[in-house]
This record gives sequence, structure tokens and C-alpha cells, in this order.
Amino acid sequence: MKVAGRISVLMIVFACPSLEAQPRAPELRFHFGTASFWEARRHVAAGASCRYYFGKSGWAVEPEYSFMTDNTHQDHMLIMNLVKDLTRPSRNAVLYTLLGGGMNWHRARVPGLGGLGWGMGVKVWANDRFFISPQFRLGLEPNLRFSVYLGFAKRRERRHP
Repeated sequence: MKVAGRISVLMIVFACPSLEAQPRAPELRFHFGTASFWEARRHVAAGASCRYYFGKSGWAVEPEYSFMTDNTHQDHMLIMNLVKDLTRPSRNAVLYTLLGGGMNWHRARVPGLGGLGWGMGVKVWANDRFFISPQFRLGLEPNLRFSVYLGFAKRRERRHP
């Protein structure tokens, strides 16, 4: 499972630069935070994703790999998120919502359990390339998740004078 997780992260990292022809640059994102499941203790969560935008509509897809552990076991998740920016991308703070679903691998449970979640976040640009984005999610497998994303984009959409 460790090999599958590493391969997933590498696929996300190396897929980002391949879409430079997009009107909006892909965003490479790394996250750290906490997650909880109904039957288990709080987990530490970390992972990576890459957000790909469709034109200037504010809609995007974001494949994501997440690793979660509570020191007794590990969860590996592959998630596909559908994201919608709720404010203009040229602002310094961009509010967004997302809906995601995917697969959860766990040694103690049946492998391949599904996960589904809805969340909201805000992307705050530090400069034209780097941003920080706190995000909150509710769902199934995990039931509650809070993460802080650190991200990079080759270029940020700016307002034209």
C-alpha cells in the first residue's frame, strides 16, 4: 500500500505541469490536518492534490491522495473532487466549495471502502504564486476533516486594468 500511495502522489505532482495550455494554471497543493471516523480516534492527515480548472467558469477537478493515521493503523484515500470557486479568482481571498468521492484502503477493514464528502474553504494568496487554504469537510469515511493546504500555481489570474 505504501508503494501505491507514493505512486499516486507522484502522478499528481507530475501531471500538474502538463496542462499549461489551460486558461488558468493548475494548482499543486499539499495538505496537513486532522480527520475523524465514527468508530475511531482522531487521525493525523497529510496528502497532495492538483486542481485543474475548466476555462474561466470557476469549476475544477482535483484528484487527491490522503494518508491518515492514528498510530494504530493507516488509511490511504484516493479522492476525486469537483470544485467551484464562489468568488472571483482575481481576489486575494477566494471562497470555494467542493464535493468529493473516492476509495479508502485500510488493513483492518474491507479494502476499497468508498468515501464521500462535501466541504468549503478559502484560498488566501500570499503572492502571485503561493497560497494557503484552510478547508473543512463533512462526509463518510472520514466523517469530519479539517486541513490546511499550502499551494503553488505558476501564475495567478489577475484583474485587467
